[in-house]
Amino acid sequence: MKSLVIFKPHGSNLSFALCYQLFRLLKPNLGLPLTLTLIFTSLTTFTANANTLSQPFSTKTATTATTRATLAKEPEFELFDIILQDGLQLFESTDVYSYQSAFLLPVNRLSQALEINLHFDATSQSIAGKVQDRQVQLTLQQLSGYYYIDEDDLWLDSQQLASIYGAQAKVNFSQLKITLAREQPFPLQKRIARGNKKLTELDLDNKTAQTSLIIHDTYRLFTPPKGAVRLDINRDNNSTTDYGLNIQTFNDILFHSANINLNHEKGGELKTRATFSRHKSSPTTPLFAGLSQYQFGDVSVANTRAGTGYSGVGLSFTSKDNKYNNYYGKITIEEYAPANWQAELYNNGYLIQTGTANVDGRIIFNNVETTYGINRFEIVLYGEFGEEQTITREINIGNNQLKPGEFNYSGGLIDTQHSLFNDTSIFSSDKDSQLGAYIQTEVGISADTTLGFSAYQQDNSAVDAANAEYILSVTQQLPNALLDINYWQQDNSGTKTEVDLYGRIGSSSLRYQLTASQNKQYQNLHASNDTSNDTRYFASLSGRVDKLSYQFNGGRTTTKVTDPTTQITNKSHQDRLGNRLSWRLHKFNFTNTLNYSRIDEQTTLTDEFAISSRINKSLNLRASALFDLENEEQDKLQSANLNINWRPTAGLNNQTNLRFLPNDVYSINNFLSWRQNAYALTFSAAADNNHNWQIGLGLTFNLDWDYHQNNLNMSYGYSPASTTLDVFNFIDHNQNAIYDGFDQPLQGVRFGPKKHWQETVSQQNGASYLSGISAYQPASVYVDTLDTAAQHLRPIFTDFKVYGHPGGIIALDLPFNYAIEILGDIQFDLPDEDFQPQFIPVELRRDQQVIQTVNSEFDNSYLFEKIWPGQYTIRINPEFLNKRNLFAFPEYFALTINGKQDLIEPNSFIIRKRINQQNPSISPGPSPSKSETIQTPSLTSTQPAALPKSASRAIADNTLKQASKTKATNIQPSALASVTPLTEPNSHPNQEPNKVKSVYAIQHAAYKSNSLCDEKFATLKQTVNGLKRVQHQGYCRLVSGEYPSLTAAKQAAPNQYIIQLTASTSDPNSSEQKPTQHKPQKANYSIQLAAYTDNTICQQTLTRFKNSGLFKPKVALFTLQQNSWCRIFVGQFATQPQARAYLNTLLNAQPSLKQRGAYVKRLR
Repeated sequence: MKSLVIFKPHGSNLSFALCYQLFRLLKPNLGLPLTLTLIFTSLTTFTANANTLSQPFSTKTATTATTRATLAKEPEFELFDIILQDGLQLFESTDVYSYQSAFLLPVNRLSQALEINLHFDATSQSIAGKVQDRQVQLTLQQLSGYYYIDEDDLWLDSQQLASIYGAQAKVNFSQLKITLAREQPFPLQKRIARGNKKLTELDLDNKTAQTSLIIHDTYRLFTPPKGAVRLDINRDNNSTTDYGLNIQTFNDILFHSANINLNHEKGGELKTRATFSRHKSSPTTPLFAGLSQYQFGDVSVANTRAGTGYSGVGLSFTSKDNKYNNYYGKITIEEYAPANWQAELYNNGYLIQTGTANVDGRIIFNNVETTYGINRFEIVLYGEFGEEQTITREINIGNNQLKPGEFNYSGGLIDTQHSLFNDTSIFSSDKDSQLGAYIQTEVGISADTTLGFSAYQQDNSAVDAANAEYILSVTQQLPNALLDINYWQQDNSGTKTEVDLYGRIGSSSLRYQLTASQNKQYQNLHASNDTSNDTRYFASLSGRVDKLSYQFNGGRTTTKVTDPTTQITNKSHQDRLGNRLSWRLHKFNFTNTLNYSRIDEQTTLTDEFAISSRINKSLNLRASALFDLENEEQDKLQSANLNINWRPTAGLNNQTNLRFLPNDVYSINNFLSWRQNAYALTFSAAADNNHNWQIGLGLTFNLDWDYHQNNLNMSYGYSPASTTLDVFNFIDHNQNAIYDGFDQPLQGVRFGPKKHWQETVSQQNGASYLSGISAYQPASVYVDTLDTAAQHLRPIFTDFKVYGHPGGIIALDLPFNYAIEILGDIQFDLPDEDFQPQFIPVELRRDQQVIQTVNSEFDNSYLFEKIWPGQYTIRINPEFLNKRNLFAFPEYFALTINGKQDLIEPNSFIIRKRINQQNPSISPGPSPSKSETIQTPSLTSTQPAALPKSASRAIADNTLKQASKTKATNIQPSALASVTPLTEPNSHPNQEPNKVKSVYAIQHAAYKSNSLCDEKFATLKQTVNGLKRVQHQGYCRLVSGEYPSLTAAKQAAPNQYIIQLTASTSDPNSSEQKPTQHKPQKANYSIQLAAYTDNTICQQTLTRFKNSGLFKPKVALFTLQQNSWCRIFVGQFATQPQARAYLNTLLNAQPSLKQRGAYVKRLR
């Protein structure tokens, strides 16, 4: 295996497409097989080596890339295996977008598989999370390469995503594999290693490990029902008018989740289905006795060890998270789905079956084959109103054995002849009960062996049917294979033995299954059958070649039946062969299934063909056909179906269905829906070639009761099978996270990311009612305080998620407090020949404990964020200074924060050289205690050589003389906050030099070489207004703009790199000094024109505002991103009357701005 490695400097113009073209040119000369490795390197941001993995991946350094991310327009699908460097396979034949020789991977799905805390939020168009103790906060503008947004996931260039992971992505074109590798194991690998008791690299010094706070689920005695209501009125060619009403509700009843379905049609009886269930309260908190869930009422159970399914009234329970876990061979996949929705079943990216949800709201796929490894099934549902939903289920066969001593169990008791209500109610005596009960369990014997036991009992009215059976199973993990042995024993002495072997051939995509079974007097549990002795052999082989997936299977069953009268034994043979081919061609998915069977002399040969395609975002089609190739008397085409879905606008959807049935029957159905925020109107029409027709009108909406405002919410924006969060927002003045007499309710809080929450604002009593949260999975909730009394209020729990059940209401008291930012800088009073350190650790202390440490930025500024009110001190880490023979003046600042000010800017720290031998009066200061010591990060530079004693004496004398002449400029205390500089024990409080006034600017480039700086200046000055060169801290910097504070600079350029400059900064090619710069008035107010959760709409509206000609050229239009909101502002004003005067001018010129809600806002 040869490998071509290309090192790509971060921010360079060397694109992956160019690397790929180079790879193609070199590939014939270097031989096959050949892999391409593209490694990102950077001096300031991120590299895939151990020296920089601990550095933060900040938004500042991310924006230094010269090429921004580019949207991939209509990329093509490819199928790749994604594996890790140790051979662990994450995905097999998974979708990968291909565009301009780049390969795009899904951020959310891949991060979830790797168990990395990284998530793309479609509303804010940003990536956030934490990777290897590095906070990641990136917008699309801060990325490079190609990207594509599909549904709620971001598809990102594989090399860019790998660099965020701190990894390398190797693309193997010959084997269609993408390998992710990094020096430290991924969290998934660490967890697997722990499970196998293998030692991995441990971070013993990690003190920052945190987990997301999950708000646990709660069940109540009763909650108001959430309901989906559908009303249909139809009229046909016989002038018959029919109507139908369907109501599906979810709520809590007696501390259980109740799902009640009511369906009534004209002339029929009311049909009711009711199911009560309870799930665990969080992903890691089981119910009693280790149960994961239980349900009773009208229940259905499938995929039991015996292969028997139950449906009726009764009880079922399980301790498993996945109801498909550890069952092999053919399975039944059953999920809840709205009635009449179209469904497609994909296995590892390939279409294998199509179907339609039944009237009971369930979609069922029978006889679904599973193979060794990861079987990823995706059920793609298409609704009548243009909705799309994907349900993903994974079945891992092999390498998922139970740990020694670990066990699981499930069971149930079901009456298959009755239901909870209706005419077959358990309260009716028209039918006799027919009970079925089962219990099954598995226990880990060793790391590779699992022992299972099952017991089944069923009353049968069928003749010669078994009443009970017991199953003993042993599952053994083998090298690259799994052996499963099962033995059945029935109550009437019937037995059955089955041996299954599942495996993979090497590291290829070839999977195999071998099965052998023998029955002796074995009978079915639920049907009448002759007592028989069967011997069955079955084999299956599946794999993939390029974009083609294939499966071949065949088997023979030999049955011996003895006539009890004549004692003559008859033997019959059944042979079966099958083949499935699935392939991908651009945007089309094809599958063809051919089945041949022969029973004695009778043969059948059927062929089923299906195709599915998303032509574009608004148009998709599905088609299928069934052929009977052995039928000589009738048409070979048995049925055909064509479904076309067209969505011209966001609220309008049209679905057309053409069907062909036997006996030359053709039909067409058309379904047009008009969707509004509160409801959806439908118009349907159907006709066939026998002059039958029907037209109909329909109305669909959801209902929910907001008991805070006593309102009945009518909405179509979310599913009623969801959770509601009842939030009480309050300001926690005494910081005890409990609402008491010191606190007050908080009004004006908004939430995200749900679009239907845009108009939801916390009331005067602090209450908010947030509905539509997805059930049974942790869901994030974002908070926006821009419309509250103080914009720098922040929730104490920022990273929290909600875990709930359908129909549930979770109460959450959410405390807020004032989050202060402390922005300071460090200056140096060092000899010219001394090295000036960078990335200096600055500590924030409270109650003599270090609570937070940050490193200074490239411009020697530092920032503490989200600091609560209280008494604090700030100092530079003493150990860092002592190691370098330095000291800071003052030694530390004392701060009193009471929350009325959002930004505190203390005076500068001055770092000087410590000369203890010649001046013992300057003491090194007390060393930190053991509890206060923080590990100092290593520096890449070395300490300068020691100065001669005469030079050290001269520098020390000069420093003391200047210090004695200089007056201190302490920060003046105010009612908002007080900052007091504290000196070293033996220093005079007035020995601080004058603080140099600072301004802030946007930095576009920085060079050590003035010639390179001049070249870049000539290139950028054509596109950047006000560009100038400044010499600052030994670098020639290209900057633009001047701002009085970092806040003002961030508001003007939120996605740019901001640098702090001093008034003495000058052009490197100019010898004249700049005049003293006067600090302009701080911009405190602006006018908010609009706010959106969709960033694309926000930017489009901003462009329309800029092109409207309504605003003066000198008045800036800008946006601010806060949580999940994009807000558009115009102008920056020092006082509120100035902003109000300009707003009145705008409203007089354009009254529609008032309808948009334009108003004066105080900036942070």
